[in-house]
Amino acid sequence: MKTTSLKKKLGILGGGQLGKMLIHVTRKWSIETYILDPNPDCPASNCCDVFYKGDFNNYQDVYNFGESLKTN
Repeated sequence: MKTTSLKKKLGILGGGQLGKMLIHVTRKWSIETYILDPNPDCPASNCCDVFYKGDFNNYQDVYNFGESLKTN
């Protein structure tokens, strides 16, 4: 199967089972995945490119997470 390099980033709020399944699909397109979750042992934490510990119900945590995904 041929894959395409998009050089994109994807931020996911919540690193549960659905986030982990989404990460496995993004690997086909070489998309960098970033997870924000309060639990560093969440299912997606060991397969994402970058993990941020934070509360997705906290405005500042989510804002900082989004800012970290900006490309130059």
